[in-house]
Amino acid sequence: MKPGDVVALEMTGLLPAAAVNVPASPGQTTRPGTGGAVQRCVTGEPAATGGGLEPKFRNRERELGDVVSALDNDDAEHFWLYVAPPQLGKTWFLREVGTRLLKLRSRCLVHYVDAREIAAAANDPLALLALMYGVSFQADALGIARAISATNRYNLCLLDSAELLSDDMVRAVRAGLAQVARQLKVARGRETRLALVAASRQDDAWSGVLPLRLEIRNLTPFEMDVVLDALEDLSAQMKQDYSRNELAPLATLVHQLSEGLPALLAAYIAWIRRAQWVGLDQLADRDIFDEITTPYIAGGLLSADSLLGRRPDPPAGLRPALIAALRALVRYRYFTGSHLSYHARQQSSALHDALRRLDWTDEAVWAALSRTDVLLLPQYEMWHAVSPPIRRLLFRHWYATADDRVQAHRIAREFLGSCAQYLAGWERATVIIQCLWHEAEALSLSQDPGKPDRLVQLARGLSDELSESAQAEAAKAGAILVSRFRQQEIRDFICKLLDDDTELVHAIDDDDLFASIREIMRRPDGGSMS
Repeated sequence: MKPGDVVALEMTGLLPAAAVNVPASPGQTTRPGTGGAVQRCVTGEPAATGGGLEPKFRNRERELGDVVSALDNDDAEHFWLYVAPPQLGKTWFLREVGTRLLKLRSRCLVHYVDAREIAAAANDPLALLALMYGVSFQADALGIARAISATNRYNLCLLDSAELLSDDMVRAVRAGLAQVARQLKVARGRETRLALVAASRQDDAWSGVLPLRLEIRNLTPFEMDVVLDALEDLSAQMKQDYSRNELAPLATLVHQLSEGLPALLAAYIAWIRRAQWVGLDQLADRDIFDEITTPYIAGGLLSADSLLGRRPDPPAGLRPALIAALRALVRYRYFTGSHLSYHARQQSSALHDALRRLDWTDEAVWAALSRTDVLLLPQYEMWHAVSPPIRRLLFRHWYATADDRVQAHRIAREFLGSCAQYLAGWERATVIIQCLWHEAEALSLSQDPGKPDRLVQLARGLSDELSESAQAEAAKAGAILVSRFRQQEIRDFICKLLDDDTELVHAIDDDDLFASIREIMRRPDGGSMS
């Protein structure tokens, strides 16, 4: 078997749990599943990938349940794209989808194709489409449809590393898939079905209704229960006498430190193994955080592959400029090009110096930043965001002390406050929520005893700025405000955003205070009682 060969899986099983290769030392990293062929193993005996030391995570049941149940339903969606940053377990997820569908449809043909291993077909849509479904090359989509129909089987393609395909190639493949799907539907084969589950770091040309609509989802980090399961398994394996309840505080800490990122979680589990469960209080130390996370960040999240992966011949200074841009922006949950421009103008900032060395404008760096692999996708609004677990991890990495973080939040809060008067409608509502969050985070980090009073004071000020008199004053000062929404509509929308904002609720950390802030934002009189 040569690289790029497609294997049709019938009765054989795949890896039944997420096998993440654990580095032997903090500086050594491995990306699993790089081959283009399916790894076969005897059911119940997964193939070893690292001396039996890999944690096996029981995870992603909700995501797996959604896609597998849809694939098994002839009337549901059969074309899916899962988007996630590097090292979030996309390869394992694809293989597990194939394994589970085979249990429901034993005659299904599952074709695993890795875009990293298909150079020969990467520029020919028909050749790639034929490869994706294990048929010989055909001259057109009709020929491919006939070849698939001749199998009289359900054909599922698992397409990995789809971000490596050009936008033109993706559009052409989608168009070919649409033609093949229409032909197979007309043929009405009783057993013949066509399905695709792709995994990518980018959504780009995959989105849109035409020529073929895909259900686009993002893979989420692991929940705390997954961490607790992994620690319980490790404890039993190493013959440590811990109950599940006793492990809960450690699981909470590890989940917070790793942000539920699979490869980083594996590194923390490996550290606990090497420590033999002794001195676990050191996990909270900054030195241990840096020891475990810095190789993951430098070699994964901020690697050239992640930041420049699809850019031919990038200039030498572009990666440092992108890192400086991310360092400035990870303090924000949502940001636009204006945020980048604001920090680029600060002459003492690393971003300003990086742009000067690169001799690029902030607009050019913004365009490059928008193509990196660490942003949250799919993007449904014009605001951009770094994937939340990655944002929180990078913020702790770059802003090492509580004072550093407080200062970062203060700067963000001041910038957003200066912008708010020029915004209207839902943009104004979004900025108000972000101002509240930055202030709540800063007050929590500084352990300010006046937190409740200061947050209430801020909420009243933000609420007052929504009044018609305040809007009129802003207009006199030169603000151009064109809002199609009544003041109460904006207030109701702010309340909805408040109710749905888990991070803000945690930052406020007081149910009564949250209720007071919500009431202040809801009522035009600022929540004052007459």
